[in-house]
Amino acid sequence: MDRKMTIQQPVRALAFTLVTTWAIAPTTGAAANNESAPDTEEINVYAEMSLRKLRLETNSAQKAMFNVFNEHNSDDRFDIKCEYIQRWQSKIREYTCRPTFLKRAQEEEVNLFLRSIGGEDGGHAGAQGGGAGVTQMDYFNALLQEEMEKVYQENAEFREAMDDYELVREVYELRLND
Repeated sequence: MDRKMTIQQPVRALAFTLVTTWAIAPTTGAAANNESAPDTEEINVYAEMSLRKLRLETNSAQKAMFNVFNEHNSDDRFDIKCEYIQRWQSKIREYTCRPTFLKRAQEEEVNLFLRSIGGEDGGHAGAQGGGAGVTQMDYFNALLQEEMEKVYQENAEFREAMDDYELVREVYELRLND
């Protein structure tokens, strides 16, 4: 599997959002930290899980992966937080992970819009184009990609967390498409 492609998949999902029905995922447990303990693996059987439980497991693995990334990246603007959000005029909560720089930019855009309809600036803020903002987002996304690749290369814990996430995500997608 091409590692560069694996790294880009979560980043693409963030920018604007394994392999059978039975999966065995090695994970680090207490025994992995104890050198005198025999080699053991934790076995996760995903075939028995409901689709809902599998989705929650996927979300949990993704959040754990980004928590490891957040510990090791060099800039807090690249910290990725996962949360359930409720979209405007929707009763459905959506699980989303996004970097701090994107969350701040979205909050600024909402504030500009609210000020424009409130008349505080004569209604002009909402008329601003997104050209410069889009270019800035492209710049920050490229920096985030570089940072994620750097952390991936330098940190075994992040690589393992990413592999764990990819495994459960692929199982979930297979089950979803059945």
